Amino acid sequence: MKSDNQLNLFHKEVLREIACEFCAYFDRKKRIRLTRKEAQMIIDYYAGVSLKPSSSKAMDYTGVKVSGSGLRPRPSAQAIERIEAKLAQADDPPHEWDYVFDELINDIKRLVPYKSQLMKLIHMTFRDRADHSFIAAKLYISQTTYYRYRRIIIERAGVIANKNNLLTPPPNH
Repeated sequence: MKSDNQLNLFHKEVLREIACEFCAYFDRKKRIRLTRKEAQMIIDYYAGVSLKPSSSKAMDYTGVKVSGSGLRPRPSAQAIERIEAKLAQADDPPHEWDYVFDELINDIKRLVPYKSQLMKLIHMTFRDRADHSFIAAKLYISQTTYYRYRRIIIERAGVIANKNNLLTPPPNH
């Protein structure tokens, strides 16, 4: 049986680049996602009555609301404009690496028998950027297993990225 050192598919700098792209992937996903409060504000804004021209209030408490329980103030037009500006950023074309990580996550969900543990590891490592010892303790795995799983995930992303011509070869030393 081969040792772990013989199984490395990519150079250390390439693995680091892939890991950084994975963190950036979750940053992009987080940036364009509406919060529940923002979604509710949009619903309340478009479901409520319009502000009276003589009203100087930023919120209109007089309109009947069709969503939620009870009356909520109608959000201001400025608040809705901020949310719509955030959504306009979401209209940008997806980053080229997003396809790699979307495919990787779909592959894990579809093919891997211990997918829930790997998905937790992915989220805690790349989205939350938690400490490796904390993640290992939380998942009840050794730190060696944590690093092995992490390397498998990054290398699989590298294989997908290489298939899509996204990787540049490292400089020769």
